Amino acid sequence: MSELIKQRIAAVRRGEVPEGYQQINGYIIPRNWHLEPLSNKFKRSFRKNDSACDNVLTISAQLGLVSQKEYYDKDIASEDKSGYYLLKKGEFAYNKSYSTGYPFGAIKRLEKYETGIVSPLYICFTPLEETNASFYAQYFEAGLYNREIYRFAQEGARNHGLLNISTEDFFAGDLAVPPEEEQRKISEILSACDRGIALKQELVRELQRLKKTCLAKLFPRNGSNIPELRFPGFTDPWEERKLVDLSDYITKGATPTTYGFEWVDEGIPFFRNDAIKDNQFIYGDYSYISEEANEAIKRSEITGDDILVAITGDIGKVGIVPRSIKKAN
Repeated sequence: MSELIKQRIAAVRRGEVPEGYQQINGYIIPRNWHLEPLSNKFKRSFRKNDSACDNVLTISAQLGLVSQKEYYDKDIASEDKSGYYLLKKGEFAYNKSYSTGYPFGAIKRLEKYETGIVSPLYICFTPLEETNASFYAQYFEAGLYNREIYRFAQEGARNHGLLNISTEDFFAGDLAVPPEEEQRKISEILSACDRGIALKQELVRELQRLKKTCLAKLFPRNGSNIPELRFPGFTDPWEERKLVDLSDYITKGATPTTYGFEWVDEGIPFFRNDAIKDNQFIYGDYSYISEEANEAIKRSEITGDDILVAITGDIGKVGIVPRSIKKAN
């Protein structure tokens, strides 16, 4: 990234209007961009499920509009689906319910199936003929329409977990509109990134399946002391030992709140059960305790390369404390 672009980004973040830009309705955009209401680019879809489609869709942050049967491994919708909206491939749905990473709800485009149905609580809409739907799929995914939703929604007002925004207000919000050629280039490069991510994710899934197979073959099954698959030169049966014989020290964790201490904004890292991810490692999403709290629960102090095993909640999850951690709980 060039120094000029960095300076321009910094200026916009400070609320300044760089040369060649303009400020409209609170947006700082290039002079050859303009604003239009969403209703100029999309129209609402009221298509009811007259075709008796049973592919009930739900919005997933990672997967987009996905079949409930695929996502939950069961159909959680009501038996009568005649009141559901029918979506066709390329159309959009907005779920007003907030979720992790989507504080103002999620807008997703149907891409995986030719048709599907969604709850009537969703707002469904289809792009007009001249609208670059691929560009606006990326626009919505970037959260750029959140500002408009926030502008109309009553702050803090929710109905059964849904944002309090009317359909009329949703379609009245402003969209930033670049020139058509710029829209095309933006959508092309971001779509290429999406395809690269999808390939990497499939590779990860393949490696996870391979690892699962290796675990089943490289470790003895219950009741046996010889693995199914062995490396050349190894023929002796495995020995069985108690964990205490393989460890210098075994202790049980403690919670500072039990001892009357509160969580603090910074201090000594404290790993909770949910800090163990994918049964493989511990990541940096932890809480903090004070030195005084650490002294009170000194018996549960840990350091780099220590092994943690969950004994409550997701029992059996295992994580290794990163070597960068010199002291934690």
